[in-house]
Amino acid sequence: MTTTETQVATPHYMLRNKDQCLGPICLPSQKGVECVAFYGFSNKSSFDVFCRNSSLELTPYPLVKVFLRDQQTTVTGGLRLLVIDAGQPNAFQLLAATTEAILNAHENHETRLLPTHALTLDQGDGGYRVGEISA
Repeated sequence: MTTTETQVATPHYMLRNKDQCLGPICLPSQKGVECVAFYGFSNKSSFDVFCRNSSLELTPYPLVKVFLRDQQTTVTGGLRLLVIDAGQPNAFQLLAATTEAILNAHENHETRLLPTHALTLDQGDGGYRVGEISA
């Protein structure tokens, strides 16, 4: 898809509404690969911007390594992403990284990482098309 060398801050929080993790709706890929994405935030100010643009009662939840590890085994053959520092629920384009890349960043104490995927809003289908970002 696109090429980027812009690093983003490693997320430390994920978004919850009551007891559910929240994320954008990902449309099926042309190859039929399932994709699930969650919203993640690197700091409180990024979370606050998102909350101002949402009508939901949202809570930041610490992003823990156990959750990231569990995502690796939840969907066989599927893609698990964490959208990083989205400014609003229906932004036209979102940057994301695989849960594996974020887990590696946490384990290596890296403060920044390269996004691995871009999500582009398809208003006609009401969800996001997911594409890989090439290095």
